[in-house]
Amino acid sequence: MLHLVQTTGAVGWTAGAMTGDSAQDNRIAIGPSSVAEACRAFTIPFTGILTAPLGIERLLARRLRAWVIRHGTCPKKIIAYGPAVGELAHVALPSVDRTVYGEPPEDARMNCARTAVEHWRRFDASQRAIVRQALGISAKSLVILSGGDRADSIDTREAFAAVGRSVLGGADVVLIIPAQGRWTSQTRRHARHSGMSDRLVIVDGAEIPSATWLAADVMLLKQPWDESCGPWWGWCAWWAMAAGIGVIHESCLADCDGTLAFTRRNRDELVRLLIKLADDCAGGGDIVQALSDGAIRSAQTAAVNR
Repeated sequence: MLHLVQTTGAVGWTAGAMTGDSAQDNRIAIGPSSVAEACRAFTIPFTGILTAPLGIERLLARRLRAWVIRHGTCPKKIIAYGPAVGELAHVALPSVDRTVYGEPPEDARMNCARTAVEHWRRFDASQRAIVRQALGISAKSLVILSGGDRADSIDTREAFAAVGRSVLGGADVVLIIPAQGRWTSQTRRHARHSGMSDRLVIVDGAEIPSATWLAADVMLLKQPWDESCGPWWGWCAWWAMAAGIGVIHESCLADCDGTLAFTRRNRDELVRLLIKLADDCAGGGDIVQALSDGAIRSAQTAAVNR
């Protein structure tokens, strides 16, 4: 079986978990040249990474055929995660039976949640305090991780605007932003202009998950502006919940234990929610703790639910 995972920009670290867990299956990430930079972040190793400049599908088709020839065995079936790689499989290997998922299948959700649960079982609460101390973050600060499967598509200006307004409202909030290397200087410059230099932690989007996750209280997950990305958005939520991190989302996930939704494009509602959670953290963190406990329960349930 050959699994093809459609990617754009840096590969999301949940992509590997979407592809099942059979050691005999081959997994290939397909996308633009920047995909190769993220291979070290994969949870489940990929057999190969095929890249080409954006829009050159014919080159990708040739490279896929060459990969099959080089391995000496044509796959009996192709599972394509995303319509673009489904079409690529048809062009490159038209005689091979294929299944194309336009939305993540149920097994993919279970595989992702299970991998996340197993990963975070290796950590304990004491390590969270150590990481926050190393980053210079107060134990009473509300730490928000702004995330998504595609680090390059995150609208950091929206996250800055919401957090900045909550800080002006008196909230003690710190923002963690995944930013690819080429955007780091721009992100820091925006933070200086926003007066948020001391409220920002930048991590390389290709390196998540990392110890930085342990510093976060909640994840902020926004709906992508490109509606075509919607079905694949939010797989990082299972990693967050398995780590005991509640998810604040822009009505782009199915509500479950450990999540809080706000109305799409309603920044005022988001700011009020952040201020409420920050006040809770300053007063002992009962709401945040309840979110954390619920998040872990949801992830564990998803990991065993077929």
